[in-house]
Amino acid sequence: MKTRGTISGTIGAALLRGCRPLAMLALAGLCASCRHTQPAAAAPSGFPPGSQIECDLQVVSLPEALATPLAESLRDPQRVEGAFNELQKHIAAKRAILVGWPILTTKNGDRAVAQQDDELRFRKEGTPPSGFETEKAGVSLMISPEIADDGEHAYIGIDARSVRMLEWTKVTSESDFFTIPDVPDQKDVSEWETEHRRYTIDQPRLSKHEVKDTVIFRNGERKLIGVSKVPKPEGHVELFILHVEAR
Repeated sequence: MKTRGTISGTIGAALLRGCRPLAMLALAGLCASCRHTQPAAAAPSGFPPGSQIECDLQVVSLPEALATPLAESLRDPQRVEGAFNELQKHIAAKRAILVGWPILTTKNGDRAVAQQDDELRFRKEGTPPSGFETEKAGVSLMISPEIADDGEHAYIGIDARSVRMLEWTKVTSESDFFTIPDVPDQKDVSEWETEHRRYTIDQPRLSKHEVKDTVIFRNGERKLIGVSKVPKPEGHVELFILHVEAR
């Protein structure tokens, strides 16, 4: 307050004397002083009562040479945002692959599920093959958030999966079948006829990366929650990066 009084007095005296340059310089100093005394914007703090929780999961595949230093930075709370921004540049330049990006918003204590997948249908393995099975290839995320009593943290129950279809493979099974001759009273096993059968069916070969855990987050925090080496593309690593924020 003393500084402002001195500057204001200087401005008034300068204006009375008709000294405009001095008045303008003093006014500029006052504006600069005001800028320096304004508080900085506060970072998100805690989870407000009644707020919803948004979780977004990026699943990214990238060469091991890029993934190794990035993973180290993503584990550091001081460097995670810079590393994440660098990862987005790799995706934009097609040096990395965005495999999936499910986003969920739910209430405290509720469960939410997001799926981005394709359904694969194929015959069951058996002798003989009978019926069909299904597998889902893609990215899925299930969360169960619970805000801690202190309101500053949230426990996020996570079930995150990335399932990739690699190729179709042929599976062969063989068996011997016994048939009884067409004689009504024939009960002698030695007379049974044997037939050898062979079956070949197509089944998918899948790559699965799954994270099941409960992780503590602050509001607005981003964490690396999973790292896995994948068979295709060769030499690639898959990262699971989760961001949690109150809405």
